[in-house]
Amino acid sequence: MKKKKILIAITVTVIIISAIIGSWYLLDQQSRLRNGYDNKISELESQIQDFKTKKEKSTEVFANINSKDGWKNYKNTDFGFELETPVDATISFYMNEDPNHLVDFELDDKNSFEVRLGEAESKNGSVTKLDDFYYLDFERDSYETINNYKFAVFKAPGGYCDGPGCGAPFIVYVMQKDKTFYEIVFYGDAELSKTEKEILETFKLL
Repeated sequence: MKKKKILIAITVTVIIISAIIGSWYLLDQQSRLRNGYDNKISELESQIQDFKTKKEKSTEVFANINSKDGWKNYKNTDFGFELETPVDATISFYMNEDPNHLVDFELDDKNSFEVRLGEAESKNGSVTKLDDFYYLDFERDSYETINNYKFAVFKAPGGYCDGPGCGAPFIVYVMQKDKTFYEIVFYGDAELSKTEKEILETFKLL
């Protein structure tokens, strides 16, 4: 009888100790998860703030210096170009971190365009020429000279097709300065509108 009581006591003690250890482990894991979530949230908040700062910095150079009625000048010294847009155009996205260097402009609910900088120099040191440049899987449609700049033109009236379907149409004008490609992408059009042509005509390198 005494042995049975001792066995029961040992069993109860083991159960209590196991419960304590289990509770401590669960609390520790919850604490670790909570700290992990807190760190992730802080990291995301920092990234959001960083993006807002960059966007604000980019927006600051959107000066109301009009060379046309109702148009304004955008100058980006980091990217080395300037152009003009209608006064209602806004900057919807801005990034200046390798490998992405771009600024997106929103013209209206349906149309936008992007100026993106691309590397012409490969890792082995060779430099791709404009004549050999491909935009995604598209071959060059034609060349155009605008403001003494030679542009390779790429047209995708059916958009870019990948996976389940195709995207919206777009037209890309690409010019080269040394080891940098300037890619001006007009989204939403199979042909440039009058406004888009006028924007393109104001593009200048700094």
